Amino acid sequence: MDEVSHCAAILNALRDPALIVNPEERVFAANSAFRSLMPSARDGETLPFVIRSPDIFDAVRRVLGGGKAECANWRE
Repeated sequence: MDEVSHCAAILNALRDPALIVNPEERVFAANSAFRSLMPSARDGETLPFVIRSPDIFDAVRRVLGGGKAECANWRE
């Protein structure tokens, strides 16, 4: 199992939509719940293209910048 498949398998154990973003702010892996909400999202796409939420994008930038883990909510 490659790294992306392994991460996706772990994420798929979660009921809530979830994704992993790499240091370049690109989608690395996402679970089925996330993909059902955002069917056009593809691995490798930049986060602002996939989710147009400044709150989530800012939280990801803080974490990637060395901050603590965060939880961000997104609603449309």
